[in-house]
Amino acid sequence: GYQLSAKPFVGYMVRDDFGVGATFAYERTLFKVDNLDINVSEDFQFSISDYYILEHIYTGSIFMRLFMNIEDSKRFGLFNDVKLMFGGGQGKYINGKGDALEGTYQNIFKMGLVYSPGLSVFINDYAAVEASIGVLGLQMKHTDQKTNQVYTGSFKKSSANFKIDLFSIGLGIAIYL
Repeated sequence: GYQLSAKPFVGYMVRDDFGVGATFAYERTLFKVDNLDINVSEDFQFSISDYYILEHIYTGSIFMRLFMNIEDSKRFGLFNDVKLMFGGGQGKYINGKGDALEGTYQNIFKMGLVYSPGLSVFINDYAAVEASIGVLGLQMKHTDQKTNQVYTGSFKKSSANFKIDLFSIGLGIAIYL
């Protein structure tokens, strides 16, 4: 399996060291298990086979960024991003094979507020390599689903993150015009 995301953004520096902007993100998640057997003990064993998950989510966000130079350096700087995001997408979960095949299709809506500090290293006056990590965030995800084109349901998931999230490390290149 894998998780892939692309997040281009555009921003405008309102004044020295303060900018605002917008981001568009596409995320694709794929997880596939052909056959997996787990035996922890004689009483605790299970197997998973023919399981497949695919999700596509599109997200738009607006952000506010505050820059801080490291001492007198014009090459190294720290930044703080605050993002308000809204998005949606589709997903499908497929389990089994042949006559035992079951499928669940989903429509997803998500929103959140995320704080991400980071580091910018300017290669020249117009380009920088950036790294950021999610530290604080509130997110909500609402999912409507239909299983085997018969059974319908929905669920909501809310989460709050008040720690460093290693799965939210972002690396990128920023071009300043």
